[in-house]
Amino acid sequence: MSEPRVGNAAIFCGLCGEAHPSAEVIALAGAMVCANCKPSFIRKLQEAAPSSDEFTYKGLWFRWLAKVLDVAFIYVMFLIVAVVLALILPHVARPTRNWNPVASNFFGAAILVFYIAIVVGYNTWMIGRFGTTLGKLAIKRAFARSLMELVNLFTLHIGSLMAAFDKHKRGLHDRVAGTVVVAKS
Repeated sequence: MSEPRVGNAAIFCGLCGEAHPSAEVIALAGAMVCANCKPSFIRKLQEAAPSSDEFTYKGLWFRWLAKVLDVAFIYVMFLIVAVVLALILPHVARPTRNWNPVASNFFGAAILVFYIAIVVGYNTWMIGRFGTTLGKLAIKRAFARSLMELVNLFTLHIGSLMAAFDKHKRGLHDRVAGTVVVAKS
């Protein structure tokens, strides 16, 4: 039997390994799968996928706090861009007797465009590269741990003393954040 070809290359099914024309092969979860193998491939994907009961969902307050941290970071980036623009275009940023409304509107539009570019760029790059943003990373463990260290400070480190009695040497801040401190080997 001759192998079907598309151009000069045969397309092989990732499950059965047979060559097929491109019309009979579909990309699923990063693999090329033929029409005959598609149902069993999807079944295998479903069996490997965790059920919704296995996930821990973050509540509104954690999501809100992550957004506040992201907005703060974006605001700092925006301020840096605004200051640079103000230094580059001082006559636009600081109206004088010869104030030009067209130039002033240009400055405002430029700031808005840079703000949108920063927000979209930040979210796209962070989520595309890391699957999360800095705010979400911070509240995951570091932020909770840091807040509990403040609680420890105001309670004379009673939460830290828990480490003396814990099997894994975890203080209150470690328990809340779900972290442990380990020695380098």
